[in-house]
Amino acid sequence: MTTKELILGAAWSMDFSELRPFFVSLMRSGYQGKTVIFTDEMRGEAPSWVTFVPFEPMPITHNLNYRFDLYRKFLLVNNYMADRIMLTDMRDVVFLDEPNLQYYDDGLHVFLEDESMTIGRCPFNSDWIMKTHGANLFPFFADKPISCAGITIGDRDSMLIYLTQMADRLSGLPENLDQGFHNGYVWKNISPKMHIHKNGNGVCTMGYMPQGSMPPLGARTILHQYDRHAELKAAIESELL
Repeated sequence: MTTKELILGAAWSMDFSELRPFFVSLMRSGYQGKTVIFTDEMRGEAPSWVTFVPFEPMPITHNLNYRFDLYRKFLLVNNYMADRIMLTDMRDVVFLDEPNLQYYDDGLHVFLEDESMTIGRCPFNSDWIMKTHGANLFPFFADKPISCAGITIGDRDSMLIYLTQMADRLSGLPENLDQGFHNGYVWKNISPKMHIHKNGNGVCTMGYMPQGSMPPLGARTILHQYDRHAELKAAIESELL
């Protein structure tokens, strides 16, 4: 099966109403590609234009870790071909514009969080790096900006390399450590095929942004972690719910 653009996501034990902003904003954006969501249970009325793939959670692997293996197997077992693939969180993601995945060059595209925060200054990312890479390598990462694992875009070959490494490292881990391994993959694999985008360039990750602030937004903008900003969350949900 071949498609130009493919969006992959995962949700578990959720009601469709919790994901309505994601689906409605994606539909309104004009996106014409394929959307595939892995789910163990989806309550409520789900959109008919989305393909839902059932899965059984792994008892010893956190679902946020397991999703990387689900994505990899989907692409390999089905020999699913796509020019561009986007992996995305769902509950806290909305689309302000058509994502236009064809815009992105070959390689893996990752997206930074707010430039005011580094891995070493963030207690959560510091902990994840310590647990995934150890104290000896921590100084290498400490001054690096945070790349968020919530949204990643790439061509099929680059995505499969990334997914394979992530899935292999996360297999069997009951604690969610995808963010630590993701930043390890990004900062240890700098090359012309690793495209690192500043916050607001395609994706705006809002978790560490001051309340009421917004960086200059380019085309194709996707908002991530918008729910950390109460007024913005209320405005978006009043429009989409």
